[in-house]
Amino acid sequence: MQIYKKTKETQQAFSEWLQPINWNYWATPTTGYAMSLPSARRSMHRLHDALDSFSPCEIFWVAEPFDCKEGFHTHALIKSDLNYEGVINTWQRVSGNTKFQKGTKWNRIQLDEYDPELGASGYVGKYITKKLSDYDYLTSGSSKGYMTNRRLK
Repeated sequence: MQIYKKTKETQQAFSEWLQPINWNYWATPTTGYAMSLPSARRSMHRLHDALDSFSPCEIFWVAEPFDCKEGFHTHALIKSDLNYEGVINTWQRVSGNTKFQKGTKWNRIQLDEYDPELGASGYVGKYITKKLSDYDYLTSGSSKGYMTNRRLK
């Protein structure tokens, strides 16, 4: 039970750390291709850099494996002044979809307004203790990230 306790303590600590930030969005960005952990990390850095080019941006992201197919997808808390459509279009661009035309297949992104009452920070926190996960916190002027967690085994 010691492992369970440490896992819950870690999740709670991340949730408390993320909660005071005035997040705008809760996102689950995916792609039409299977992302590895390194490619999920690169995609989140590209998203951050692109959003940050419009206005200061913060992203806390977590990558986890799909349950029923190969590859990884990401969850992210986003703090950005860019509007809803701007964030979606930015994800399309950085994830490789350069055809912004009606009828083209878009890379899926579930983007919701952040609601602190729903505990989105706790939702992200639960993924950081999974075996196959990666996560980071990216802020303006620091696309290298503050943390690196590479749980590949």
